[in-house]
Amino acid sequence: MTVPTQDAIFIDHANLADGTISAWRADDLFQTVRDGALKVTIDRRFPLKAAGKAMAYLEARKSKGKLLLDL
Repeated sequence: MTVPTQDAIFIDHANLADGTISAWRADDLFQTVRDGALKVTIDRRFPLKAAGKAMAYLEARKSKGKLLLDL
């Protein structure tokens, strides 16, 4: 996990792939969300069977937050 400023937390795919983020760091991240200090914006939810539509939505750069696929 890299903290570029006091007010920002930055996690990229390289951090996740090489195991830099351990379980305790994930716990810290989720606690930050629970505390309300980090807001996660959910743009839309798609059923899993509409994953193609979700991908097209992302590729069209329409999302303004995270997309969720419901199982």
